[in-house]
Amino acid sequence: MNDQRWQNWLTTLIGVWVFLTPNVLPSFFPDAAVTGLVPWNHYIVGLAIAATGIAAIIAYQFWEEWIGMLLGLWLAASPWLLGFSNVTSLTVNDVATGVAVMALSGWVLTRADATTTT
Repeated sequence: MNDQRWQNWLTTLIGVWVFLTPNVLPSFFPDAAVTGLVPWNHYIVGLAIAATGIAAIIAYQFWEEWIGMLLGLWLAASPWLLGFSNVTSLTVNDVATGVAVMALSGWVLTRADATTTT
């Protein structure tokens, strides 16, 4: 079903933001400059969130929202799991965007018709 929900467009934009975060956020918050695994986490998760959003826009499948929920959960928990929770601006960004992705995916899941579940 080609149901282009606004939530999927917003999820795609959030994915792009997450991808850009390691390069943009340090411009405003110098403490957000991180190296090692943290930027790669943002690149991979950001691309995955954006790709899931685009896939849901093009050809909606019920499972895409569940992937979005898992990616949002990982993003919100990653500051503690990857050990950068001491970087306040990045932690707040990741928790806020992770919760937003989970909320948007959950919203679509609660509104999904029985006919769109495949």
